Amino acid sequence: MNPVRRGATLVRIGGIAVRADASWLVAVALVTWSLWDRFDHDPRFGGSAAFPMALAAAALLFLSVVAHEVAHALEARSRGVPVGGITLFLFGGVTDMRAEARRPIDEFALTAVGPFTSLAVGCLFGLVATTADHLGLSGLAEVFGVVGWLNVGLAVFNLLPGAPLDGGRIVRAIAWKVTGDRHRAARIAAGAGQVLGSLLFALGLFEVFFVPALFTNGLWLAFLGWFLTSAAKTEMTMEELRQTLAARPLRRFTARGFDPIPADATVDDAIERWFRLYDRGAFFVADEPSGPLVGVLTLDDVRRVPPEARGRVLVRDVMRPIDELPWLDADTPSSAVLDQLEGDGVTVVFDDGEPIGLLTVDDVLARLRRDEELGRSPAGPVTTGAGR
Repeated sequence: MNPVRRGATLVRIGGIAVRADASWLVAVALVTWSLWDRFDHDPRFGGSAAFPMALAAAALLFLSVVAHEVAHALEARSRGVPVGGITLFLFGGVTDMRAEARRPIDEFALTAVGPFTSLAVGCLFGLVATTADHLGLSGLAEVFGVVGWLNVGLAVFNLLPGAPLDGGRIVRAIAWKVTGDRHRAARIAAGAGQVLGSLLFALGLFEVFFVPALFTNGLWLAFLGWFLTSAAKTEMTMEELRQTLAARPLRRFTARGFDPIPADATVDDAIERWFRLYDRGAFFVADEPSGPLVGVLTLDDVRRVPPEARGRVLVRDVMRPIDELPWLDADTPSSAVLDQLEGDGVTVVFDDGEPIGLLTVDDVLARLRRDEELGRSPAGPVTTGAGR
């Protein structure tokens, strides 16, 4: 699954940040409680051993999820697809891929490696469990055995044929190869995801209302089905947007026209003279009014400065250096911005080696909405915005 998410960074593996969304804490609590309940009801482990076993099994399970996502990330990088990081959340993990695969075989490989890794981990844990059982280490055997089967289940579930699951990505890769049309393939996979999510939602509701013994399981299925359906609809919308933007260069959406903020201005000055005056979320920063651009100040950068300190903190101390920001050429298809930006992200648009403006996903969407209201397509660059 590949929605873009944000969270606190836990660790870096091979230069890839592994982050945790707030909902991941809920997953940790639910998984640990469920495993504790399972072990506690086993007459072999009930009592004081149950909780440590549950903690160990939960840790192994989440490490397995990280292994699944790291496999996606490493395979993607090896095939030229930039990776923004990995995020753990309520339903598992997602790998933030900042661009689309260039060929169907790349899409297939970087997707299939995730379930394959889960299956391999499941088999490895099964081998450890069997060995521990022969050695009389029943608690260790149970922990690795349970997590081994959970990994196999994770692999099978992820192979269900509907986006945004890995199985849906595989369907997309195959459809892309057969039809030769990436956009059509993406719509097929997203449509399959909506059908799959609807079926899981319906099955969950059936269990909730007609199978009392499976009430809790039914709630989870219904919630999961709703999530998959919503995610698949989002993928369909994003794919339609990509297709709309594919033939329109970034220069048609790039905001420009305002003077940059002086690097030696205080954050209070930036708020009063730029952010309050103009409806923009980011501005260039320059050392001098006519000097080179050195950075970008966003609304989120401003928010991170405590109100009582904004009168003495300088813009240069909180800005984002321009050479550390993502950038795109002005003639790049505008659909590229959807893969490069996330959250409060901003990209610098260059023309002939010179930065000409800033762009966010919201800028693109707002321009499209305005053009739709006016009943015409964009014919040129925006004439106001955060540029020079």
